[in-house]
Amino acid sequence: MNEKATPFPFPDSGLLEFPQQWAELRGECPVARVELPHGAHAWLATGYDEVRKVLVDPRFSRARAAEHENRRLTPAVILNSSLIGLDPPDHTRLRSLASHAFTARRVERLRPRVVETITALLDSFERREKPADLMEHVLWPLPATLIGEMMGVHPEDNQRFIAWSSMALAGPERLETATEGYENLKAFFGELIAEKRKSPGDDLLSALIEATDEQGRLTDEELVALSVLLLVAGHESTTTVFGTFIVVLTQQRPEQWQHLLEHPEDITRTVEELLRTTHRTKVGARCPRVTTEDVTLGGVRIAAGEAVIPAPDAANRDPAVFAEDPERIDFARAENPHFALGAGTHFCIGAALARMEIQEGLRLMLNGCPRLRVAVPMEDLRLTPGTPMRVLETLPVTWYVSRAA
Repeated sequence: MNEKATPFPFPDSGLLEFPQQWAELRGECPVARVELPHGAHAWLATGYDEVRKVLVDPRFSRARAAEHENRRLTPAVILNSSLIGLDPPDHTRLRSLASHAFTARRVERLRPRVVETITALLDSFERREKPADLMEHVLWPLPATLIGEMMGVHPEDNQRFIAWSSMALAGPERLETATEGYENLKAFFGELIAEKRKSPGDDLLSALIEATDEQGRLTDEELVALSVLLLVAGHESTTTVFGTFIVVLTQQRPEQWQHLLEHPEDITRTVEELLRTTHRTKVGARCPRVTTEDVTLGGVRIAAGEAVIPAPDAANRDPAVFAEDPERIDFARAENPHFALGAGTHFCIGAALARMEIQEGLRLMLNGCPRLRVAVPMEDLRLTPGTPMRVLETLPVTWYVSRAA
């Protein structure tokens, strides 16, 4: 790599804006050389076809990127652990142990419990003094409660693991905080695993313990790391995007909120378009890969051992795939093959559950709080500092309570 490198990541553009540099790079050089803050160089893929290749081609290795000398390429310590830091066959072995709990059919059976949880949270929320923080009282506890129940976590421990998860997802500039959060989560699961070995339950963690003890399909270390990852991934991403969705629908595009009040059947399509256009991380990119052999990507020759960073947020706005103004949020968009939930072997294992939580959450908010509005000016909304996730610190809202017949 001898040509000049572009500094990366790009400056943060705010909650709803998308950095112009993405479109410029995608149009001029969909595979570009970039220089990272610590001085290392990598390739940044921004075109749809290029990003898809990085995500699905096994020559782009997550395990190589998670090795010691490459760990700082990844924006959070926890993202180098367990499933996210593995390639097949180890990745396949571990993922298969958990994936049965997240199939579309099994997730559909959870719908009554999802609705019950959201209803209880909203009922409690609506009794609060206005304005109230939707993040604290609804959007954080919703996915945390559900994934906690699936894993067999005691409800009284939810607040602790939410706090530790946020610490574990701290950026590389807060390595001590990230490490402390991750170690706390590992210790927490070490104790819970010991408890469930004595008294197993009808939950995912007990099933994973059985796979460890009776079937020998994973080690104790793998069991703890997988449990931590499932718990963190099972609530952080959902909370992150859901908060932004509410801001878009009530502030930026209130006509769509009104449309959904009259046409709730369009909630699914609305969620997919919001997934496409909402950037989940502050840098707009995902976990890097390292090539296992020489590869040609977008006409660029990449040598074995070089780092490649896929940027799904940029690919999701590629006009070659998303025609008719891909920068615009188009709630009537029929075809939506976005990468918001990944692709290939690392496609989000909890995608069906996350979609259900958001869809049912929107439906019940529209039904119960049709006049939900953000209670502060847009410029007063702040992203949580010190984390690569684009998650709101708070979301103060006001509302008018109604109940559909």
